[in-house]
Amino acid sequence: MTINIVEASEHNLKNISCEIDDAGITVITGPSGAGKTSLVIDTVYAESCYRIESVKAFLGIGCGARKPAVKAIQNLPQVLIAKGKERLLGHTVASYTKLDNALYELFLKYGKRHCPKCNDGLIQVTTRNEAASSLGVKSDLCAVCAVLQRGSLSIDDAKKLLERAITSATTYCIYQDKVFDFDDDAELLSAAFLNDNAALELIVDRLNPKQDKMRLKQAIDAAESIQNGGVVTRKLDSNGEVLIEEDVEKKYFTENGICNVCGYQSFNLGAAVFDFRNIDKREIAILSKEEQNEFFAYTLAGISLGDLTQLSIVELHKCISSIDKEKTIEQILTSIERLGVGYLSLDRTLKTLSHGELQRIQLATGFEKATGGSLLVLDEPTLGLHPKDIKAFVSELKNIKKRGIGILAVEHDLDVIKAADNVIALGVGAGKAGGEIVYDGRDYKEVFSAKKLHSRETNNGWIYIKKAKKFNLKNIDIQFPLGCFCCVSGVSGSGKSTLIFETLLPALTNKGNVQAEVTSDCDIKRVVAAAFIPDKIKFSASIANFVRLNLPLRDFFSLLPLSKVKGFSGKDFSELKAEAVKYHGFSFGELLNMSASEVLPILGVIPKCKRILDLLIKFKLDYLPLSQSLSTVSLGELQRLHLVREFGRSPEKALYLFDEPSSCLSNKESYELGFLFREFTELGNTIIAIDHKESFLKTADYVYELGPVGGPEGGYIVKNPF
Repeated sequence: MTINIVEASEHNLKNISCEIDDAGITVITGPSGAGKTSLVIDTVYAESCYRIESVKAFLGIGCGARKPAVKAIQNLPQVLIAKGKERLLGHTVASYTKLDNALYELFLKYGKRHCPKCNDGLIQVTTRNEAASSLGVKSDLCAVCAVLQRGSLSIDDAKKLLERAITSATTYCIYQDKVFDFDDDAELLSAAFLNDNAALELIVDRLNPKQDKMRLKQAIDAAESIQNGGVVTRKLDSNGEVLIEEDVEKKYFTENGICNVCGYQSFNLGAAVFDFRNIDKREIAILSKEEQNEFFAYTLAGISLGDLTQLSIVELHKCISSIDKEKTIEQILTSIERLGVGYLSLDRTLKTLSHGELQRIQLATGFEKATGGSLLVLDEPTLGLHPKDIKAFVSELKNIKKRGIGILAVEHDLDVIKAADNVIALGVGAGKAGGEIVYDGRDYKEVFSAKKLHSRETNNGWIYIKKAKKFNLKNIDIQFPLGCFCCVSGVSGSGKSTLIFETLLPALTNKGNVQAEVTSDCDIKRVVAAAFIPDKIKFSASIANFVRLNLPLRDFFSLLPLSKVKGFSGKDFSELKAEAVKYHGFSFGELLNMSASEVLPILGVIPKCKRILDLLIKFKLDYLPLSQSLSTVSLGELQRLHLVREFGRSPEKALYLFDEPSSCLSNKESYELGFLFREFTELGNTIIAIDHKESFLKTADYVYELGPVGGPEGGYIVKNPF
């Protein structure tokens, strides 16, 4: 069935209409700012959210959502997005992919708590109902006993426990397999419990479980409320006396757990310790040696709970393949492996992943959520991926399609475009010049062709990195020329981010743990490190705020004559009361509603403002209103705004370290960005960028490559221009 979009006009879309195959792969392409995100995210996905929220609002359980600017979307199925703007800090691979929840369920079903004392038995946890049911079948007469242990209790607490227990049970007690009466032997029993840490079994009731099941349950409930070491049952002879011969089975029941061989009573370690989803190493560290032994004796497929979190995805898959009969996590594990990041361990935090690794974990999680008949939305899915990684991604896309899932993707990569069943190209330009369909068909061909630029020589000195060995780097030596534009490429997980952001950056800024020798034959006074789209970005901020244009503009307005008369400071120009102050007939707010190209002739006299406005124009963002919210710009626009923010900080010469600067840009835009980078280096700057896009790499002076693969087998230099 075809999804029909009728007259979409969100943002810069010009009442466009198109069709999307709900069971095929549709790619939306075009230059940054042409309206791709406006069509896919802000129209199709937003319409799905609007319909869901409208139903919730009708039922009184929601407040509704804004309807996108579109006349109609017909035959729209459930729409899922593979990657949102959710916060990733603090997540591990296990928690983000929800593998922790799935493994928790597998532990409950198939996990074994081995006895740390005898090593032969298993710790068995039995509920009260299970205990009553078992006794009712197997015994004629029995005594239900509450087990008391002093353990680590203080003398006072132990006395209170014993006194409370005696008043709640009968006066009879089993100690060292002999029956005693507290009325006669109180001094002996108290001394044994308080001074010798002896376990006492207080008899709560004697009964025939087959004849009185209600009384049995009540006795077990009473014993549970008294005990601190479990509930035990003893068989009785025909006269109601406790059988204490060695061959008579003694049956334990406790929700803490009891060994079925030696009767070892499990510690109450708490749910947070034994819950795979919330393993807290600090909680484990404060456990006693015996308690830690018990924790690590809890296994799934012979692997302890603690060791399981350190397994890679591939190792985990092999480990549980014979156990996971229902294949509950088969799909997510297979998807992660097919995307090439099966080497990641479950306890790896997302903040330590490269962008390519993070992207594929997010994609695998999105693929897992999708079900047959739904439409999966992807926004720049190849972001951070090497061409080799993209081939695996395309293969996985085809697997998703076979499951009856439609795919709608914003993308520039030609391999993904070739795999599409239909391609819709928007353009012709960005902003007001975009928003129209310039191509709709299957055989889309990009006419742009990038030419390799010559490598420029430099005499500005070098940066030397020797014996780099952090994470998977294999003790490598590498050098970068100053005053040049260099790129570091390689498959995802090969060690690029580790080399640049975990080795070079901390060495030059004297921050962090540097596992290498880093030197330079020239003094580097300023280092600017720019990751792709900062984690702490405020999407509610305006463009002017983000690129730091607001501050110099406010300072300038505060110095105008009328501002001095009214006593306005810079901070007052975020309020309406300052609208009376104008410069060349424009108030502060009116200027921000204009674009960079419109406002430059007015504010060009302010050096700090001119620098930022010139950069916005150079990066072809001059069509965006300065007051526009970051939440409404495309990823390609956001990436270029981020570059403007970094280059606009200071006119001083610097070493710039960039991570995926060509992300979300078309091949033509990436090539143009490379020209800008070369221009900046001609001013005395040095740029080292991690990137994969071929058109961008062709503009670099020198290209290095790490590999040959990602993960533990990577970390080598496979291409070195020097």
